[in-house]
Amino acid sequence: MIGKRKSVNVINRTGTPVMSVVTAIGKGDELALIKQKFPVTDKEIIDVIHFFCNNVDFDQHHLSVFKEVIFEDNKISVQLDEISAEFYLRMLNRFIFKHKKLDDFEEMLTEGLKMTFGVVLKLSQKLNNENYDVSSDNEILNPVLDSGFFKELKIFLQMTNRDIKEEVKKISLDDFDKVDFVLLENDFER
Repeated sequence: MIGKRKSVNVINRTGTPVMSVVTAIGKGDELALIKQKFPVTDKEIIDVIHFFCNNVDFDQHHLSVFKEVIFEDNKISVQLDEISAEFYLRMLNRFIFKHKKLDDFEEMLTEGLKMTFGVVLKLSQKLNNENYDVSSDNEILNPVLDSGFFKELKIFLQMTNRDIKEEVKKISLDDFDKVDFVLLENDFER
Protein backbone atom coordinates (compact mmCIF):
# COMPACT_ATOMS: atom_id res chain seq x y z
CA MET A 1 0.00 0.00 0.00
CA ILE A 2 1.04 3.55 -0.70
CA GLY A 3 0.67 6.21 1.96
CA LYS A 4 2.01 9.60 2.90
CA ARG A 5 4.61 10.54 5.48
CA LYS A 6 5.51 14.19 5.89
CA SER A 7 3.97 14.99 2.48
CA VAL A 8 6.07 12.30 0.73
CA ASN A 9 4.38 9.31 -0.90
CA VAL A 10 5.88 6.14 0.54
CA ILE A 11 5.42 2.40 0.62
CA ASN A 12 3.69 2.00 3.99
CA ARG A 13 5.43 -1.19 5.12
CA THR A 14 8.97 0.22 4.84
CA GLY A 15 8.65 3.97 4.40
CA THR A 16 10.49 3.73 1.06
CA PRO A 17 9.74 6.83 -1.04
CA VAL A 18 7.63 5.97 -4.08
CA MET A 19 9.57 8.34 -6.35
CA SER A 20 12.87 6.69 -5.44
CA VAL A 21 11.57 3.37 -6.74
CA VAL A 22 9.97 5.08 -9.77
CA THR A 23 13.25 6.83 -10.59
CA ALA A 24 15.16 3.53 -10.47
CA ILE A 25 12.62 1.86 -12.77
CA GLY A 26 12.49 4.86 -15.11
CA LYS A 27 16.25 5.06 -15.53
CA GLY A 28 16.41 1.40 -16.50
CA ASP A 29 17.36 -0.55 -13.37
CA GLU A 30 16.39 -4.20 -13.65
CA LEU A 31 13.90 -5.78 -11.26
CA ALA A 32 16.57 -7.70 -9.31
CA LEU A 33 18.63 -4.54 -8.79
CA ILE A 34 15.58 -2.61 -7.56
CA LYS A 35 14.92 -5.34 -5.01
CA GLN A 36 18.56 -5.08 -3.86
CA LYS A 37 18.40 -1.28 -3.57
CA PHE A 38 15.04 -1.11 -1.80
CA PRO A 39 13.23 -3.35 0.69
CA VAL A 40 10.28 -3.95 -1.67
CA THR A 41 8.18 -6.89 -2.78
CA ASP A 42 6.77 -7.55 -6.25
CA LYS A 43 3.34 -6.44 -4.98
CA GLU A 44 4.79 -3.16 -3.71
CA ILE A 45 6.55 -2.51 -7.03
CA ILE A 46 3.23 -3.12 -8.78
CA ASP A 47 1.58 -0.66 -6.35
CA VAL A 48 4.29 1.93 -7.09
CA ILE A 49 3.82 1.58 -10.85
CA HIS A 50 0.02 1.82 -10.53
CA PHE A 51 0.32 4.81 -8.22
CA PHE A 52 2.64 6.62 -10.58
CA CYS A 53 0.49 5.94 -13.64
CA ASN A 54 -2.68 7.04 -11.87
CA ASN A 55 -1.26 10.20 -10.31
CA VAL A 56 1.35 11.68 -12.62
CA ASP A 57 0.51 13.56 -15.80
CA PHE A 58 2.68 13.03 -18.84
CA ASP A 59 3.50 14.90 -21.99
CA GLN A 60 1.50 13.13 -24.70
CA HIS A 61 3.59 14.86 -27.35
CA HIS A 62 6.80 13.12 -26.36
CA LEU A 63 6.26 9.44 -25.62
CA SER A 64 8.85 7.72 -27.76
CA VAL A 65 11.01 8.21 -30.81
CA PHE A 66 11.10 5.40 -33.32
CA LYS A 67 14.28 4.38 -35.05
CA GLU A 68 12.53 1.69 -37.08
CA VAL A 69 9.04 0.21 -37.41
CA ILE A 70 8.65 -2.70 -39.82
CA PHE A 71 5.27 -4.17 -40.70
CA GLU A 72 5.31 -7.59 -42.33
CA ASP A 73 2.68 -10.30 -42.68
CA ASN A 74 1.37 -10.49 -39.07
CA LYS A 75 4.69 -9.31 -37.68
CA ILE A 76 5.73 -5.94 -36.27
CA SER A 77 9.37 -5.16 -35.49
CA VAL A 78 10.16 -1.99 -33.57
CA GLN A 79 13.38 -0.25 -32.63
CA LEU A 80 13.19 2.75 -30.34
CA ASP A 81 15.64 5.60 -30.35
CA GLU A 82 14.17 7.17 -27.23
CA ILE A 83 11.37 6.55 -24.74
CA SER A 84 10.17 8.80 -21.94
CA ALA A 85 10.31 7.36 -18.43
CA GLU A 86 6.60 8.11 -18.04
CA PHE A 87 5.72 6.16 -21.19
CA TYR A 88 8.04 3.32 -20.15
CA LEU A 89 6.24 2.98 -16.80
CA ARG A 90 2.88 3.03 -18.55
CA MET A 91 4.00 0.17 -20.80
CA LEU A 92 4.99 -1.83 -17.70
CA ASN A 93 1.59 -1.00 -16.23
CA ARG A 94 -0.16 -2.38 -19.32
CA PHE A 95 1.68 -5.67 -18.87
CA ILE A 96 0.57 -5.74 -15.21
CA PHE A 97 -3.01 -4.94 -16.27
CA LYS A 98 -3.04 -7.98 -18.54
CA HIS A 99 -0.93 -10.49 -16.57
CA LYS A 100 -1.40 -9.35 -12.95
CA LYS A 101 2.29 -9.89 -12.14
CA LEU A 102 5.82 -8.57 -12.62
CA ASP A 103 8.34 -10.05 -15.02
CA ASP A 104 11.60 -8.97 -16.57
CA PHE A 105 11.13 -5.27 -17.40
CA GLU A 106 12.28 -5.78 -21.01
CA GLU A 107 9.60 -8.46 -21.47
CA MET A 108 7.04 -6.20 -19.82
CA LEU A 109 8.01 -3.31 -22.10
CA THR A 110 7.73 -5.53 -25.18
CA GLU A 111 4.28 -6.81 -24.18
CA GLY A 112 3.10 -3.31 -23.21
CA LEU A 113 4.23 -1.95 -26.56
CA LYS A 114 2.53 -4.82 -28.38
CA MET A 115 -0.71 -4.06 -26.55
CA THR A 116 -0.34 -0.39 -27.43
CA PHE A 117 0.32 -1.12 -31.09
CA GLY A 118 -2.78 -3.33 -31.14
CA VAL A 119 -4.94 -0.57 -29.67
CA VAL A 120 -3.45 2.11 -31.92
CA LEU A 121 -3.77 0.09 -35.13
CA LYS A 122 -7.43 -0.60 -34.32
CA LEU A 123 -7.82 3.08 -33.49
CA SER A 124 -6.42 4.01 -36.91
CA GLN A 125 -9.32 2.14 -38.50
CA LYS A 126 -11.97 3.68 -36.25
CA LEU A 127 -10.83 7.26 -36.77
CA ASN A 128 -12.20 7.10 -40.32
CA ASN A 129 -15.71 7.24 -38.84
CA GLU A 130 -16.64 10.85 -38.02
CA ASN A 131 -19.05 9.65 -35.29
CA TYR A 132 -16.29 7.79 -33.45
CA ASP A 133 -15.52 9.01 -29.92
CA VAL A 134 -12.21 7.75 -28.52
CA SER A 135 -13.18 8.59 -24.92
CA SER A 136 -16.17 6.21 -24.99
CA ASP A 137 -14.34 3.28 -26.61
CA ASN A 138 -13.92 0.41 -24.11
CA GLU A 139 -10.97 -1.05 -26.07
CA ILE A 140 -8.93 2.12 -25.56
CA LEU A 141 -7.11 1.69 -22.25
CA ASN A 142 -5.96 5.31 -21.97
CA PRO A 143 -7.41 7.69 -24.58
CA VAL A 144 -4.76 10.39 -24.06
CA LEU A 145 -1.84 7.95 -24.20
CA ASP A 146 -3.21 5.93 -27.11
CA SER A 147 -4.11 9.03 -29.14
CA GLY A 148 -0.65 10.50 -28.52
CA PHE A 149 1.05 7.25 -29.53
CA PHE A 150 -1.15 7.04 -32.64
CA LYS A 151 -0.01 10.53 -33.67
CA GLU A 152 3.68 9.66 -33.13
CA LEU A 153 3.39 6.44 -35.14
CA LYS A 154 1.46 8.14 -37.94
CA ILE A 155 4.06 10.94 -38.18
CA PHE A 156 6.94 8.43 -38.19
CA LEU A 157 5.31 6.43 -40.97
CA GLN A 158 4.66 9.60 -42.97
CA MET A 159 8.31 10.63 -42.53
CA THR A 160 9.32 7.25 -43.94
CA ASN A 161 6.86 7.62 -46.84
CA ARG A 162 4.35 5.10 -45.52
CA ASP A 163 0.66 5.31 -44.65
CA ILE A 164 -0.65 3.76 -41.44
CA LYS A 165 -3.79 2.61 -43.30
CA GLU A 166 -1.66 0.64 -45.76
CA GLU A 167 0.67 -0.79 -43.10
CA VAL A 168 -2.20 -2.00 -40.93
CA LYS A 169 -3.45 -4.17 -43.81
CA LYS A 170 -0.44 -6.44 -43.17
CA ILE A 171 -1.66 -7.20 -39.64
CA SER A 172 -4.61 -9.32 -38.45
CA LEU A 173 -6.33 -6.95 -36.05
CA ASP A 174 -9.06 -9.49 -35.25
CA ASP A 175 -6.51 -11.91 -33.83
CA PHE A 176 -3.82 -9.50 -32.68
CA ASP A 177 -2.56 -11.81 -29.89
CA LYS A 178 -1.13 -14.07 -32.62
CA VAL A 179 0.78 -11.21 -34.26
CA ASP A 180 4.52 -11.60 -33.76
CA PHE A 181 5.87 -8.47 -32.07
CA VAL A 182 9.62 -7.99 -31.87
CA LEU A 183 11.34 -5.25 -29.91
CA LEU A 184 14.68 -4.93 -31.69
CA GLU A 185 17.90 -4.14 -29.85
CA ASN A 186 17.50 -0.70 -28.31
CA ASP A 187 20.07 1.69 -26.98
CA PHE A 188 17.54 4.34 -26.15
CA GLU A 189 17.71 6.97 -23.50
CA ARG A 190 15.07 7.51 -20.84
